[in-house]
Amino acid sequence: MMDLRNNTPFPAQLNVCSDREGEHLLVVNLKATIGLSQDAQHVQTEQVALLPGPIFRDMDEPSSLIHEGDLGLPCPGMDLGIVGEAYSPNQAAQVDVGIRVGDRVHVARVFGERRWQRGLMGLSISQPQPFSKQPLVFENAYGGWDTSPDDPKHAAYEPRNPVGRGFHAKKGKGPKDGDLLPSIQQVNQVIRDWHQSIDPVGFGFTPTHWHPRANYAGTYDETWRSERCPLLPEDFDDRFYHAAVPQLTFDEPIDGSTIELWNLFPFEYLQVPVPKYCIRVEAQIGNQLTSASAKLDRLTLLPGDGLLTLLFKATFACTRKMHQVKFVRTELDP
Repeated sequence: MMDLRNNTPFPAQLNVCSDREGEHLLVVNLKATIGLSQDAQHVQTEQVALLPGPIFRDMDEPSSLIHEGDLGLPCPGMDLGIVGEAYSPNQAAQVDVGIRVGDRVHVARVFGERRWQRGLMGLSISQPQPFSKQPLVFENAYGGWDTSPDDPKHAAYEPRNPVGRGFHAKKGKGPKDGDLLPSIQQVNQVIRDWHQSIDPVGFGFTPTHWHPRANYAGTYDETWRSERCPLLPEDFDDRFYHAAVPQLTFDEPIDGSTIELWNLFPFEYLQVPVPKYCIRVEAQIGNQLTSASAKLDRLTLLPGDGLLTLLFKATFACTRKMHQVKFVRTELDP
């Protein structure tokens, strides 16, 4: 068993992964948990353990992802996700929520409950109901399956959000009286008719079988089976490892930046300074001592819990040298 000497206050864990060419990489994972007080100051809290795998809202039925697993290869850049709710000041029926990091802005419009209602003039949309908070989950956003067509081959789904609502197949029968509309929409895309298709919007993480992640997995055809298997396909794209929505995927880590949130915290507006930790990792592999800096791989905001987690990763090549790994040491530099 490899000797992990963790000299940081954060939970740490080792695992071994293979890259696209089958080379072994020793991955060092650390996760820092920061408490956010009302005035947005950082305070130390009880640390949250690393997750060995993804956590879904419902582990038995199709559902959205709460947390991506923490162990595995790093993504090419950095992911930012929000696990929480939209807050509506003064019980409004609709509110815009958003996040800003530098010049990157991601905004959505959140409605209270709306339903399709059938009357003499056909289908119409009810007025949104006032609300105090609304879960920011993909189940409340545009998407879903439509199995209503008489011919099963015409059933369809929204591959970017198969668990949402409001999606209707071209040959589907349309919504029933009382069906819910999406509560989370793009600000510039308004549903007026059930035939409309709009873009799903979210702030959390997406599983590997959803688009666009699935598009990056590569082609698993006869050529792959005969020439590459069990290695990853030639057209595998490392962006597959990004679990955040595209609007919250960054080319570089954003530690040291300030995140601005509106209507995503019990208080209407919040600024969150992202701490910048310098974590040095050393690995003794055979007679060679190699060092690396752990990179911020994922930042997760949990505003309702007043928490911020930062996942750091460092990797070391160790093909045919796994048995020579004597120890791994982590240090938090000032």
